Amino acid sequence: MQRTTVVVADDHTLLRQALVNLLQKQSHVVVVGEAADGMEALEKVKLLAPDVVLMDLKMPRLDGAAATRSIMQESPGTSVVILTVSDTDEDLAAAVMAGAKGYLLKNATLDELLRAIEAAAAGEAVL
Repeated sequence: MQRTTVVVADDHTLLRQALVNLLQKQSHVVVVGEAADGMEALEKVKLLAPDVVLMDLKMPRLDGAAATRSIMQESPGTSVVILTVSDTDEDLAAAVMAGAKGYLLKNATLDELLRAIEAAAAGEAVL
């Protein structure tokens, strides 16, 4: 199985570190970077060219939708999966319009998250 490289972008340090720890235990996922906001996520994508970014929507400096839009323009080989607490239609629409391949709520299971990462890496949409 091919390994998928991932950047985790979330402004909540504890959650971001927990996600990184969970993902690092998966043999087919390699966490190559972390970001605490959308601007840092853009920098990490430019530097590391990951297959997938797990992106929170509500972050300081640059929100997840704007960061996703920039990633799609500047690094079209990277897919974005939004991982958020927001279940509003407006946030979902903003994420999809920005180019996100996936949209998961933070109450998703690890299996759901891993399937979303794999699907996004393959260019498939997961909502």
